[in-house]
Amino acid sequence: MLKVQDTLLSLLCNMTYKEVPYWYGATRRPLHLDIIKPKSDAVSQPTLVWFCGGAFQQMDHHLWMPMLNWYAERGFTVASVEYRVGVTGQWPAALEDAWDAVSYLRENAADFGIDTSRIALMGESAGAYIASAAAVGICKPEKEMPVQAAVDLYGVTDPASMYAFEKEKGHNSIGMLMGGPLEGKAEIYAAASVPNHVGPDCPDFLILHGEADTRVPMEQSLNLKKALEENRKEVQMITLPGAIHGDNRFYSHETKELIGAFLLNAMSD
Repeated sequence: MLKVQDTLLSLLCNMTYKEVPYWYGATRRPLHLDIIKPKSDAVSQPTLVWFCGGAFQQMDHHLWMPMLNWYAERGFTVASVEYRVGVTGQWPAALEDAWDAVSYLRENAADFGIDTSRIALMGESAGAYIASAAAVGICKPEKEMPVQAAVDLYGVTDPASMYAFEKEKGHNSIGMLMGGPLEGKAEIYAAASVPNHVGPDCPDFLILHGEADTRVPMEQSLNLKKALEENRKEVQMITLPGAIHGDNRFYSHETKELIGAFLLNAMSD
């Protein structure tokens, strides 16, 4: 069981980490992140960077802060990242945002209580794709260090197969993310595939998926797990019987204990 830390915490809301073009390039708008950090600047600790889901069409970086406080109370600095969605968020915009957020956190590590060598990415659904894709190095700036761990909660991993699944179901979130259908964009879809980028710099992975998920099929997680195992990377996968997409059991105390233990172990290597 992870021990609650006797550390005073501070909440920093809407910290601007970058500006991006907006309104057809005529204006710019800021992107933000929320941070739960030790009140004392003298503390340096592992950091969990979170990406909210929303089918790549909407997101709210404030939404999960009450849940994320659980990790902050147990010794993690926590950052929840706003990223571009919808038309302005077409691939690879959100991946660029993810890396810019990580860069911002590392550059300001002393102010936020961050150990720059112990950073994990975590997300749910669409946010899990962003966390996993960044973790395997998609869009990583050459100067940026890899991250040390990744947690994928019922996320998309391969846009091509997900596009085919959604097309059959009458959905199109992946098509909108990728800027068009798979036909004619096969190379772009392949470049966005997380399993295609698994390599020697990949961190340890924890993957969680519900067996009754009809929104993102479990095959998305199984394909990533297979790619990681084939490359001899450390990966754990937990399946929840009867759990649907976004099931409350992913955020139960028991599940958070499993995630927290994985993170501490992965970032202690």
